[in-house]
Amino acid sequence: IIDKVPQLLRLPTDQIVESANFFLNSTDEKATFEVLLQLDPSLLTYTISQLDYGITYLSNMMFRGDRTAAIQMIQSQCVLSPSTGLQLLKVGVDGGIEETRISGLLSSAGQSSGRAIKGVVGDMSKDIREWKRVKGGKHSLG
Repeated sequence: IIDKVPQLLRLPTDQIVESANFFLNSTDEKATFEVLLQLDPSLLTYTISQLDYGITYLSNMMFRGDRTAAIQMIQSQCVLSPSTGLQLLKVGVDGGIEETRISGLLSSAGQSSGRAIKGVVGDMSKDIREWKRVKGGKHSLG
């Protein structure tokens, strides 16, 4: 496996074991996931949360949130063409990773813009108070 996936050497052993367990100890989809793992051992480089969310992402994007239907589609594709089943799984996992990344970026951007707006409003309040102090509370028309 190391010859095919040398990056496994730099990953934490616990992470690899958890990922392997995802493929080897899943009850209903065990045989399918074993085939996928044999076909592409680089699947072990994903974290368990990425793999799990990948199935969820795939089910939301293609099967109206039906996780069982998503797994069954991967299984049926593996019977017909294991490489197609592999690509289907990877579409879900990679899509889930991208969705999580974008969600984090949008959250950071929202927090940054919120801080910027708060600063602008604070500056405007300060300017209004200063204007009132200089004006002595007199109306600008009077």
